[in-house]
Amino acid sequence: MTTINNTPSITNVDRFADLRYDVKLGTVAYKTEAGVRADTGHVGKVAWRSDNGNAIGLVGPAQTVVQPADTIAVFEHLIEKGYLNPETVKAFTWKGGARTSITAETGKIGTVRDRHGRTQVIKHRIFDYDSFDGSASKRFGDASYVEVCTNGMFGWRNNEQVRLRHTKSINDRFAEAVRALRVQIDGFDAEVAKLRVLAGTRINDAGFKAILEEWFPANDKGERHQRTVNTMKMVERFYHDAPGADDGSLWGAWQAWTYFNTHHRGRADARDERNIGGAGAREGNGVLADLYRRAEQAAAL
Repeated sequence: MTTINNTPSITNVDRFADLRYDVKLGTVAYKTEAGVRADTGHVGKVAWRSDNGNAIGLVGPAQTVVQPADTIAVFEHLIEKGYLNPETVKAFTWKGGARTSITAETGKIGTVRDRHGRTQVIKHRIFDYDSFDGSASKRFGDASYVEVCTNGMFGWRNNEQVRLRHTKSINDRFAEAVRALRVQIDGFDAEVAKLRVLAGTRINDAGFKAILEEWFPANDKGERHQRTVNTMKMVERFYHDAPGADDGSLWGAWQAWTYFNTHHRGRADARDERNIGGAGAREGNGVLADLYRRAEQAAAL
């Protein structure tokens, strides 16, 4: 494991610029014959952006938020203390600012030597994912990823994360999650060691096809939709030919999955959110847990 110097460089770029707004919560109001009536009961509240006044969601009456500025302050503090590399900060907004994410590298890296003798670099990243429209919990945690080609896409896997419901205690619990950050950073070394075991666990082509059949199970009649069959063929092709391909190992199976997930699954404009806080992250965690299980079983033989 190697640690990179995270001393901030002099820059005028505000990497958090897209998140420089507050989220306001107002009582739902609607017109009646007698005029405008405010509903303070069970309908909920409107969430809107302070900078442009645009509504971004209708939320429940008990909704509480961690303001984007408070999340930004956490990342700025971690940068100041040298935990994060400021040049790697990325801020995302989706659905008009209703959902947001911040990611940044900690500077910790590990390496995996694949079956072909190549050294693949694994980087460590902290992330925050939040929604202000009631669609998802706030999540804060860490992830490991591997750059597999020059267009900046990566194989992402969330390691540890906390989910925080938007209740009155969310700000206190977010502070606790931040204080636990050191444990999450230290856990990266253990993750790298497990990935190295994948690289050392051999499989043949028939073994990978068997894995694919479990990742994409048939229905009760033993049939698969043609779209699923096409997807399986695509992932199998990536197993042999994608950037970073390492056919012949469980590490290669993981690379094939992440390349598919970050380059070809779903709409291109939705992949970042999908892989940070959506279905892609959940599926990736499940796939990697499956590969770790297979490595343990192979080692026990």
